Amino acid sequence: MAGIDVLKAGGSAIDAAIAANVMLSLVEPMSCGPGGDLFAIVWSEKDQKLFGLNASGRSPYDWTLQQALDLGLKEIPVYHPLSWSVPGLRQWLGGPARALRQAQFARLLEPTIEMARNGFPLSPIIAQGWLSATSSDHPGLKSTYLPMVEPMYCGTIFKNSRLCVGLRDARERGARRAFYQGDIGERIVKFFAGPRCGVLMRDFHEHKADWSSRSRHELPGLRRVGRSPNGQGIATLQMLNLLEHFDIGSMLPNSAEHLHLFHRGQEARVRRTARSTTAGHGLRQGTGCRRLISKDYAARRVKLIDPPRSGSGRARPAQGSSDTTYLTAADADGTLSR
Repeated sequence: MAGIDVLKAGGSAIDAAIAANVMLSLVEPMSCGPGGDLFAIVWSEKDQKLFGLNASGRSPYDWTLQQALDLGLKEIPVYHPLSWSVPGLRQWLGGPARALRQAQFARLLEPTIEMARNGFPLSPIIAQGWLSATSSDHPGLKSTYLPMVEPMYCGTIFKNSRLCVGLRDARERGARRAFYQGDIGERIVKFFAGPRCGVLMRDFHEHKADWSSRSRHELPGLRRVGRSPNGQGIATLQMLNLLEHFDIGSMLPNSAEHLHLFHRGQEARVRRTARSTTAGHGLRQGTGCRRLISKDYAARRVKLIDPPRSGSGRARPAQGSSDTTYLTAADADGTLSR
């Protein structure tokens, strides 16, 4: 509704997307927050151009694998500073907000500032996430999201005074000065200093979002576009190339054969993409990306898929889980932001 209100007031799709995403950082903080990343595609009707935006966080300048080995780690823990990147601040700092005038940007923060101050009722799914945030191992998390030292339930009115203060600072001083060059960034660096994460103020001062290239998949009368790595935009394009070799339309949806092809198509692209990314084969520069989404590459990789085996074997349980948010906004002028 925050985004819709912006559109009703004459704002653009980009304005609406930012306003909605800022609100999500309040009402759904476990999936969307000011320390997150953004991979966006924006269609400008006025310019008749498609833009890709990479507002993801980089690794710290002095982070090395040797640091993890020196700490006796055999793998990077999920809940550990060594697993975090520099905050990309997707929705209102390092992403498309940088293209907005400060006065315009400040207005987009107002709905969330007001709701953070006055409170809002927790929805069922979000309340369930809150119930898992009771561990004493994370005192900052507990003091922010469980200030009454009681579990949160559906309908509980929650206020986030800390986020309210941060948003007000961004509204008054400007997003970049408030976070990357201000007290918030300094406190994050101070917190990270203990476990030798390697995050320094330089990482914050020099952080930026990049307008990036796009990858395409062509079909007769249809064009699919995805962002180039380091995002997952090429994943769907790779799978489509692989699945072109089969008569998907003749299969019963969700049948064993149908699901087998999608699973094997995904597995074939994940393994190769992971190896290429790890080896640093220039995916960000586009050379490796073009190879991975080429028709010739798909023709070779499709040999890994064996439809007759669709009914054999057991499904393997997922190793861990994670979540995020997806948001699309469109306006009357034809501009699309996703």
